[in-house]
Amino acid sequence: MATTSIAEKLAKLEKKIAKRQVTITEEQKQLDKEMEVYDKLYLTALD
Repeated sequence: MATTSIAEKLAKLEKKIAKRQVTITEEQKQLDKEMEVYDKLYLTALD
């Protein structure tokens, strides 16, 4: 049975966390763009 040190586990988790942070940042940018378009269309519909 292979033993994984705490340092190795931490390194793996740090990589996973960094990837998720990048994904979240990209998704937030896309969401902001889509919300801007939505808001414009909604305001146009109210006229």
